[in-house]
Amino acid sequence: MDTSNRPDITGANPLTTARAAAAVTAAAGGSTARTAGTADPARIDRARLESLLGDGARGWSIEIVEQTGSTNADLTDRLRESRALPAPVVRVAYLQNAGRGRRGRPWLAAPGHALLFSLAYPLQRALDGLAGLSLAVGTAVTAGLRALPLDAAHRLALKWPNDILLDGAKLGGVLIETAWSTAEMSAVVIGIGLNLRDVNALTAGLAALSAAAGDASEGRATSAATSAYSNKHPSTNMNTDPSAPPTAAATLEQTWPQPDITETLAQLLNALAHTLGRFDQAGFAPFRELWLADHAYAGRQVALIENGVTIAHGTAESVDTLGQLLIATPQGRHTCVAGDVSLRLRHGAHANSTDGP
Repeated sequence: MDTSNRPDITGANPLTTARAAAAVTAAAGGSTARTAGTADPARIDRARLESLLGDGARGWSIEIVEQTGSTNADLTDRLRESRALPAPVVRVAYLQNAGRGRRGRPWLAAPGHALLFSLAYPLQRALDGLAGLSLAVGTAVTAGLRALPLDAAHRLALKWPNDILLDGAKLGGVLIETAWSTAEMSAVVIGIGLNLRDVNALTAGLAALSAAAGDASEGRATSAATSAYSNKHPSTNMNTDPSAPPTAAATLEQTWPQPDITETLAQLLNALAHTLGRFDQAGFAPFRELWLADHAYAGRQVALIENGVTIAHGTAESVDTLGQLLIATPQGRHTCVAGDVSLRLRHGAHANSTDGP
């Protein structure tokens, strides 16, 4: 299993999409700055962060930087050079200018409007023992979020294989890469992006990026860290499924006014410490039912899309012991392996519906 191809997310403000990035900042009113003498919920308070960490994450090294290319790339490059990881390392950046999602797609995030971090973690498991890791991490993210003072009227859910949804819209995502592996262990880098505030600025930035790419019809708000990308390439002429609408974007402030980045990071790290320790011992098995309890599309009509083409459609069922999605199609059961595929609801199948299929 090549986890470097697993979908998911760190966020960024790509240099190659400067016009769209400028639109995000302008719509957001510029970068968030610390007000003298006032605790800023958009800035990490290191002392408070350490006080909120439980025993599992308290010994981790935590690096906080204003800007970098990609926190995932920073840690992955470091691990590949040294091939040593004495303890987990967390790297947080307020701005990433070369962050990426699947297939290197760009991500947008105005400073202070998203939580963007990566965790380098040693697992006592060979590469083939990492199946289902992205799903397990998804359950950690929802567990961490539920430890926050969120409005219970809003629903958190998981979209296979790596997205965190809020009321059916994309709140966050995960990008897992393997730095190196041996027959006995693997060093993974887990990138997490979470939209914190200002969904209007996020949406405006996505629209600007889509327009800058010359393909507004294919722009998608699919990220944590406000992802925007286009699947359509000028040299291709393929029909996509018009019945599969893109996933909208969401922010944490829609369920928690004035979301606090320090508390959010602390609760996510605490949940990750518990989840990764358990995954190290037992793999995906203990997390399967947890994931299914939050399965956003269970019983829904979905379309599975690869390179802009619908390759299967049917009813989303369960996930197997390896974290593979099972879809009931007219041709029989289809098993989806996490890779470069997109799962979307078909037209009329609402993610936040509580009705049956």
